[in-house]
Amino acid sequence: MTNETLAEGAGTLTMSGQGSCKTQSPLADAPIYDVEADLSLLIRRILSLASLTVNTRLRDVDGPTESQWRPLHHLLLNGPLRVVELARFCEVDSAGMTRLIDRLERKGLCRRQRSPLDRRVVEVFLTERGAASAREVAPVLEGVQADLLASFSEDQKNEVRHLLARVAHVAQANSQISRIKA
Repeated sequence: MTNETLAEGAGTLTMSGQGSCKTQSPLADAPIYDVEADLSLLIRRILSLASLTVNTRLRDVDGPTESQWRPLHHLLLNGPLRVVELARFCEVDSAGMTRLIDRLERKGLCRRQRSPLDRRVVEVFLTERGAASAREVAPVLEGVQADLLASFSEDQKNEVRHLLARVAHVAQANSQISRIKA
């Protein structure tokens, strides 16, 4: 990967193939780390803006909110799941997932049922209304992604996906290493 220089505010942002982001500040003699070019902050900004767009478009079609569509989508793809499994998929704690399921049940989008094999286990099932709501999500997500990548060629889109998948894989591995060390 080659060095790439972009105009960024009052200074110049340089992104090297080594992954560093330095800004030449007009107030400093040496380059300083540019927090605004930090990879995790860029990803968070993209996620925040994309989530806002998804939520707005789903609201326009009377669809679920982001916190609601994620568990509905997982249930649509995977069938009934235990609360703990659903929480893991959605990256929330079990208590938060329980509160969310309470709200989804009140809206008639899912239901809880004790497992016939182990009465201690509670499984979450989609209702017909929940499945219909979950199906509204995919076209909205596809549309937002298409808008985000509209100015990219097919090769560039594939490269972005490939690179982000690699970053996600490394982040996952580092997260597991951190848990082992703790």
